[in-house]
Amino acid sequence: MVLIKRVPMLEAIKIRTRPVLMTAFSVSAGMLPVALGSAIGLERLAPLGAVTIGGLIIGTLMTLIFIPIIFIKSFKSK
Repeated sequence: MVLIKRVPMLEAIKIRTRPVLMTAFSVSAGMLPVALGSAIGLERLAPLGAVTIGGLIIGTLMTLIFIPIIFIKSFKSK
């Protein structure tokens, strides 16, 4: 039963990894000038840019690593 649930999960991870990483990278690259304070007129929003990039990194790691591990572990126990 565990193997039946694990194979589709691993296949879904392979399929979704690229789009999730591309989205996270593009948003992080777009927010980099704001986070560094080099965007004209947006110097006061530098902390917001840093928090946005940090939150995006944490969310990406949770989406790609933590949540699938929890899902697989929850089906192992049943």
